[in-house]
Formats: sequence, structure tokens, C-alpha cells
Amino acid sequence: MKFQGFAEIQQQELFLRHNQGLSQLITIPGLQNGDLIQVCTRATEIVAATLEVERVGIWFYNRAKTSIRCCDLYESNLDRHSQGTELSVASYPIYFQALATEQAIIADDVNNHPSTQEFREDYFQPQNIASTLDAPIIHQGELVGVVCTEKLATPRQWQSQDLNLVISVGLVVSLCLETQSRMSVLNKLRDSQQMLQLVIDNIPQAIFWKDKNLVYQGCNQTFALDAGLKSVAEIVGKTDYDLPWTKAEADCYRENDRRIISTKIPEYHIIEPQLQAGNKQAWVDTSKIPLNNREGEVIGILGTYEDITERKQAEENLQKNNQKLEQRVAERTQELSRINQLLQLVMDNIPQAIFWKDTNLVYQGCNQSFAIDAGCQSPAEIVGKTDYDLPWKKEETEFYQRCDRRAIESNTPLYHIIECQTQADGKQAWLDTNKVPLHNEKGEVIGILGTYEDITERQQAELALQQSQARLQTKAQQEELLNQLSHQIRQSLDLEQILTTAVQEIYKQLGVDRCIFSWFHPGNPASWEVVKEAKKPELPSFIGEYPDSLENFNLVERLLQLEVIREDNLAASSETGFRLLYEEWGCRSVILLPIKTIEEDLGVLSFGNYQNQRNWTEGEIELMLGVRDRLAIAIKQAKLYNRAKERAVQLEKALSELSRKKLQLVQAEKMSSLGQMVAGLAHEINNPVSFIHGNLTHLSGYTQDLLDLVALYEQKFPHPGEDIELKIEEIDLEFLREDLLNIVDSIQVGTDRICEIIRSLRTFSRLDEAELKPADIHEGLSSTLLILQHRLKAHGSRPKIEVIKEYGKLPLVDCYPGALNQVFMNLLANAIEAIEEAFTNSELSGNSYRGTIRIRSEVIDRKIVKITIADNGSGISPEAIPQLFDPFFTTKPIGKGTGLGLSISHSIIVDRHGGSLTCKSNLGVGTEFIVQIPLRHPECT
Repeated sequence: MKFQGFAEIQQQELFLRHNQGLSQLITIPGLQNGDLIQVCTRATEIVAATLEVERVGIWFYNRAKTSIRCCDLYESNLDRHSQGTELSVASYPIYFQALATEQAIIADDVNNHPSTQEFREDYFQPQNIASTLDAPIIHQGELVGVVCTEKLATPRQWQSQDLNLVISVGLVVSLCLETQSRMSVLNKLRDSQQMLQLVIDNIPQAIFWKDKNLVYQGCNQTFALDAGLKSVAEIVGKTDYDLPWTKAEADCYRENDRRIISTKIPEYHIIEPQLQAGNKQAWVDTSKIPLNNREGEVIGILGTYEDITERKQAEENLQKNNQKLEQRVAERTQELSRINQLLQLVMDNIPQAIFWKDTNLVYQGCNQSFAIDAGCQSPAEIVGKTDYDLPWKKEETEFYQRCDRRAIESNTPLYHIIECQTQADGKQAWLDTNKVPLHNEKGEVIGILGTYEDITERQQAELALQQSQARLQTKAQQEELLNQLSHQIRQSLDLEQILTTAVQEIYKQLGVDRCIFSWFHPGNPASWEVVKEAKKPELPSFIGEYPDSLENFNLVERLLQLEVIREDNLAASSETGFRLLYEEWGCRSVILLPIKTIEEDLGVLSFGNYQNQRNWTEGEIELMLGVRDRLAIAIKQAKLYNRAKERAVQLEKALSELSRKKLQLVQAEKMSSLGQMVAGLAHEINNPVSFIHGNLTHLSGYTQDLLDLVALYEQKFPHPGEDIELKIEEIDLEFLREDLLNIVDSIQVGTDRICEIIRSLRTFSRLDEAELKPADIHEGLSSTLLILQHRLKAHGSRPKIEVIKEYGKLPLVDCYPGALNQVFMNLLANAIEAIEEAFTNSELSGNSYRGTIRIRSEVIDRKIVKITIADNGSGISPEAIPQLFDPFFTTKPIGKGTGLGLSISHSIIVDRHGGSLTCKSNLGVGTEFIVQIPLRHPECT
């Protein structure tokens, strides 16, 4: 019974652990946003911990399903994740066939299971795998991968709870893949919605939509402007009563909306008034359609309208005139004949042509002006004819009838139609035509009335004006090109940039096939160098230097005289040289503009056409001469600028060198004075200390002799007398005897320390070693560290700065020892300050920090000594590193640095020792200075 109870407890614990694992699976953070890597990584850890196995992996098929690749493999015994392993499906056909047909592959013993025996030699045995439990991953009904659970060393009998957990992992991964797909669809949908809103906002018509309660759910930018809204988002939640239109207009809009929603029938071209924002009274042509969901239920209404205020006003005016005309005709029916005759007479005397047709576009009448244009003897001949019976061309007739139909069908007048007409006398005329629908008493359209005015002369005048304007515009464009080219050239004084800009701009504006700039190089032989070129892509490049093949042709002499050379047709040129250009280079037309510089150099700006002959106009020649003059000025300025620039660079270099030498002299004098002072102090201190230190040996011996004498007295006279015993007790003879020797030893230690400091000061100042000589680098480093010892010690809450020495075996190095010690002092002092700054920052942030300086020395290639001084201080920003060795540049606060230390150190290493001083730094991590000097100084060799 006890055993049974223990088994039940184990079973319950196993059940709880599995439930906990399932809970952890469904709460993986990456599951909600489709983060497959996070889900796989966390899932393998959960399964390994829950089932207490050593290896859990999640694998996915490639698209062709020819292999599977490991997305994540977690090894719990090593607490390690890995990815990327691939297995070929063709190598293990039985396993992958079973995976595709079975719910899971449960292998308590992998060596004896029929579906897993294929893996024995190349997978199971090398990994010491004994049992596996694999479950497929199904996504959208397709096998996409597998979850593999692997027990090492000893076989395991898998339980149903184990299988459920592994299958759940497959479901969780499938859910993550589904989430990925949905997130991708949502992103595409959001992009599509943004594009749709952009399209809607750019439609000139107003667009809006409402729900079944006639509450606005959206609109485009046009509608928002009419409604006085700052953005389309403000329309959401509003009704027509919240917008600028009148209450009567809002009531009418909503009545129409309810009718369309209830009948489910769209309504088009509703002509209605609208009081818009800014108190503008407009007329709109509105169309509304019901919006249906997938079940066919009406869920709202979509509306569009177009502002037809101008058209409406014209229609109203026309309608009023028609009404007056119809009323007058009704009142004077009896006088119709006389009025018709009078009207015909009036129309015949009107200079404009008048005609009218029925709805079949058959002429019913015209005036005398129209009859003459149509080639009729009298207006009566027009009756019964169509436009196809008249002199106009077929395309003119088709255009007239299209306009007629549009006016009749839309019941809308058409005004100021500019059209051409071939008249009876063969004249090609331009007309300004108006066409108005004709109505009967019922308001029905029964035909069309047309009038036109011959505007041929006006059109010709406008054409002449346009041509004149085009010429003026061309002239203005040429002036603009000159101004633009001058402006662009002035922006740069670089000769290369000036030539590039000139060639490119001229090529674009003139539309030539090729534009090049060449320099003529006199000599024997003479040559031409093409330096800049702009050309059509299909033409070969001429960039390069060419011998003067035209030396027998006086081209150079003419160009040196600044003669502009122009040829419209090189093939037919009377000069041999120009025909040679055509035969060798394929050029058909060319212009050569010579430019002479202040150095008397000859440059030539060339324009050429290669595909077609071009007759150069005087305007183009004038433009090119203007370009030549401006380019010549720019070249002259660039040449003068280059001269001044070269001289400025030389002067700046001289001033920089002078400043650097001055700094070196000042610092050398400063360090020399400091060295003399330090050496003097060391000498003055050394004399009395040497006297004390030299007598300490005798003092120690004398003290010991006195103490021995006192001890001998105590032996011989154990009872010296009461007054002596009182004195012994008063002076505490035992303590005095013990402490006296300690005092002598302390004095000995103190004088040793003072002597050591004096030696370090003398070593650092090295007044006796100012010249080039072999020196021990490590000795210089040690003396510098000893001088800085007080700054390395703990101060306040800052702990002691640890100095790690990684010294290699260095021979004596040819150097200037005093100057080199100055470099070490600057670098170590900077490292201490960086550590103190980092410690202050760590205190403010509450982090623990301990400063470290690491000094490493080594010999490279048996000829270079490398000293590395690294700290874990505050570091230097990347922007400051390029200026680090510039004079007076410092990263320290004002008053805490001169900006000379690193500059002088760089000069000492580079100039005096022929070495290098470089810096590597990461802000917030630390800085490393690398000093490299030759083992043998060049002066010594």
C-alpha cells in the first residue's frame, strides 16, 4: 500500500509538471506577435525541463520538402541552443514516410524501432541517443516540420502525457506560423488602406460614407474642406446637423439617405443646394448608393458629389430666358408668321452663324451666314440635311455630332467650343461655338440651337502672339541658362567642377549630341586632351589625349586668335580639316569656341551633332558666345584662386610648423626647468636623509648595547633600591625597551622609502640622460608609477587603482629617456583622470566600479618596441579621436587641461624617436594608447 501511494504521488507530480509545461507553452511571449524564433527557443527549453530529457529540437522542411533544417536545438545538459543542421529526406525515407502518415513516432528504443533505425549509425550513435519522441507540425493542413525529443544514454518508456506535451508543441508552433501569416496580411491590409485613403483624398469629387443611423464614418479631403474640417478624421461620429449646411438641406439629405437605405436602390445625379464652410452657397450633383455586407444587408450609404454651381447658374439663366421666350411665343401665336419672317431677317443680318437641329441631328433651319459657310443658296436649303451632307470633313462632322448628342442627352448647354471647320469656299476656319438644348412647352428636349462666330483672324493673331512669346521665352531661357550657369560656376572655384558644370548644363540646354572641353598642349608633337564630356549614351567617349592630326590645317592659329569656328555641314565643307573631322570622327555639324587663360593656355569648348546635320542659329551662336565669356571668367578666377590657395597652404603649413616648434621649445624649457628643480630638491633632500640613514646603523647598535647593559645591571643588582625601582616603574622600562627598537626600525623603513623616492625623481628627470642613449624602458615606467603612487592609492570612497604589468623581455632601447618618461607621465596621468571620471559616473548611477591600468611591453619583429597603456575609464568619443593629438585640443573641462600633453607626446614619439603614437577608445568602456618606437634609433645606426 505504501508503494502504491508513492506511485500515485509520483504520478500526480508528473501530471502537475506536464500541466505546468502546457501552461508555459501557451503563455510564450512571442506567440502573440508571431516571433517564431522566440517561440521555438522557449518551447524547446520548456519540453526539456518538463520531460527531463537532454535534447529537444524543432525542424522545418524546405519548400521542395527535400530536406529539413533545425530551427532550434536545445541541449539541457549544456544549457545551449544551436541551429542550422540539415538532414536530407532522401537519406531517411522510412522515417519521413512514417512522419507524414502517423500522429507521432514513439521510439522507446531507437535501435529497434522500424521508423528510426535509419538514423542509428550517422546520428543516434554519435550523439548517444537512446529514445526519441517525435511529433509532426501541421500548418494549414500541410506537414511543415517536426518536434524531436531525444533521451540520451538509457532508453525511456514514453507516457501518454509526454506524447500530449510534444504534440502540443507542434500545435503551438503551428499557431505561431498562423499568427505570422495573419500579421503579414494585416500589414498588407494596413498599407492598402493607407493607399486607398491617399487615392480617395486625390479624387476631385467629394466622397463620404455613413452608417445605417446616418452618422458619418469617413470622407475624403475634398468633402472635409467643404464641411470646414481640418482633417478627414474629424468627420467620424458627426451627422449632417453638425456641419455647415442649413437645417432644410440637412433634412433633405437625410430623407434621401433613408429612402435609399430602405429601398436598397441607388440614386444618381441628385441636383441639390449646399451651404458650405465659409458661407459659400453651392449646387452639387450628388450620387448615393447603399453599402451592403457579405450577407447582402444594408449597413450604410456611400455618396459622391461634384460642385456644379457655375453650371447651375448658367442653366438657371438659360431656363429663365427659355421661359420668357416660350411665354412670349404663346402670347403671340397669331403673329408667328410675321415674327418668323422678322426673325429670319434679323438672323440673316447677325454676323454670327445660327442653326438649329432636331433630336436626330437633322437641320431644321439656319441664318444666311451659316448657309453661305455650308454652300447653300438660301437658308431654306439646309432643312433636312445632316452634317454629312455639308462641306466639312468627316472628322469635323463626327466631332460636331458628338457635341450635339452630349448637349441633348445631358440637357446641358455647351459654351465656347473652339473647333475648326472646312467651309464651302475651301477656307479652313476656326469657330467659337455655343450649343443650347431646345425645349417644348412640356420642357422636353426637341432639338438643339447652335451659334458660332468666326475667330480665324483672332486665332491667327493668337498663334502669332504665341510664336512671338515662344521666341521671347527662348531668349529668356537662354538668358536664364547664362545666369544659371554663371551662378553655378560662381558657387565653386574648383576648375574641374566649373568645367563639369559648364559642359553638362550646355549639353542639356542646347540638345546637342556631344559637348566637350579640350586643352591644347603645344610641343613636338602637339596634342589635344579632352578633359570633360557630356554625350548621348550610344556615342563613344572621347576622353583622353590625342595627337594633333590637323597640324597642317591652320585650326590652332585661328583658335589662338579667339576665332569662333562654325560649320553646319562638315561633309560638304570646302576645308580639308573639317572634312577630316567628318570622316574620322563622324561629326556632321560643329562649333568651336576658343578660351585663352591667364597662362596663355588654349582651351576649346566644342558642340557637335553626329546623328543629324544641324544648322546653327544666330541665337544659338549668341548664347554660346555668352557661355564662352562667362566660362573664360570662371576659369580665370579658378586659376587665380588655385594660385592663392597654394600660397595659403604653404603659409599655413609654415605657420603650423612654427607654432609646433614654438610649443616644443616652450615645453622643453618648461620640462628642463622642472627637471632641474626636481633634481635640486632630490639632491637637497638626499644629503640630510643620507646623514640620518648612514647613522641609523650606529644608533641601532648603540641602543642595543645600552639595553644589554641595563639587562646586565638587572642581573647583578636585582634589588637596586626604592628610588631606582620607582623610576623604572615611572618610565615603564619594559615598554621602553621593546618600543625603542621598533622606533629605530620604523626610522630605518622611512629613510629607505625616502631614498627610493629620490632615486625615482632622479630617474624621471634624467638630467644626466637628456641625449640619445640606450635606456631601460621598464625602469622609466617604474619611476613614473612611483611618482604617481599618491594618485593610484585609494581616495575617499574611490578604491585603489590596480596597475597590471605585463612586461615582456626588452633589451636596452635607443631613446631620449627624459622625453620618453614625460610621455609615460602624460599617458598614465590621463588614464588616472579617466578612471576617476568613470568612478564618479558609477557613483551617480549606483554601479560598482574598480579602476584598472594595464601596461604591456613587447618587441615586434625584433626591431620595434611596443608599449601599450590601457585603462577601463570613461573613454573618448569617436568625434574627438581624430583631433586628439592637435595642439590645445582637450576633452577636459575648462581650467583642467591645456591641450598640450598629448600633442607634445605625439611629437616626442613621432618626430624625435621616429615611432608612432595611436589611440583606440570606446566611450564608456576605456582607452588604449599604443607607443611604438624603433629598437635602434636611426641616428645611432
